[in-house]
Amino acid sequence: MVACCAQNLEDLLPLERLSASAVLVAAYRTPMLLLAIGLDEPGVAVGRQLVQAARACALGGPSGV
Repeated sequence: MVACCAQNLEDLLPLERLSASAVLVAAYRTPMLLLAIGLDEPGVAVGRQLVQAARACALGGPSGV
């Protein structure tokens, strides 16, 4: 999401006379995208564990949380 917003900022900042900011955002767009992808993976793993624990609890199994 951050990389997507950065791309939109890159398009809009020159219109607001913030060309230096547009250049900075453009320069760091790829690293921001890679960081966002890297941070999404642990979030997905935690979410998966929580869903599995909730399912196990709903089925009367042992609690995993």
